[in-house]
Amino acid sequence: VLEGTVSTRIEGTQAVTRETDKMWLVRLLEITRKYVLDDLIVVKNLTVQCFPPHYNTFNRFFSLYHNAVSTRVKELTWEDLEANEIVSLLTWVLNTYKSVEMMGHPDLCSEFDINQLEPLLPQEVVDNLLSKYVKTFTSNITGWLRKALETDKKDWLKETEPEADQDGYYQTTLPAIVFQVTESCIREDCESVRRVVVLLSESCGFDFSFLRPHVDVPLGKARGSG
Repeated sequence: VLEGTVSTRIEGTQAVTRETDKMWLVRLLEITRKYVLDDLIVVKNLTVQCFPPHYNTFNRFFSLYHNAVSTRVKELTWEDLEANEIVSLLTWVLNTYKSVEMMGHPDLCSEFDINQLEPLLPQEVVDNLLSKYVKTFTSNITGWLRKALETDKKDWLKETEPEADQDGYYQTTLPAIVFQVTESCIREDCESVRRVVVLLSESCGFDFSFLRPHVDVPLGKARGSG
């Protein structure tokens, strides 16, 4: 009965969908975080006193919530997640879940050792999501660059001559467009890029030192930094 109640509680966190709110996953994860934390604090402060000590009430509830969240997160990985959604999910799973904002909260960690928790997602699933993110991100960049090249080609095939600089040399705006696309991508999605760099560094040991000028993250200390 308790297991069913907890599962229903976690399953009931999804109030919106991608069709109605592009931030649906972020909202779902935040609601889940709040529900789990609030419920476990209630269990610790009120419910435990209602049962004999040998029932291990808090540990039982802690495990039930962990299993329910793990099941829900696995279901989310089956969705056709977009690149930014993959980042949000992995950041939540690998960082937020065991942080002081959730299972590592001071009111809870005194009752349960979070290091005993099994990972929410198998490493294979994490690796697949990271790979999917990289492929999606690369595909987006390739698509933008291809479109820029097609536009530039059309400009050069016009009946009128291309623009020339003051010395008479023909010029193209393609380099500027490429730079703007890259800069815009990094600027607008900077937080996602930063988090992916950390996730990839921790999970795969990749060397992302070439991103130092663009991403403010201690790349050399990413692995094992918690």
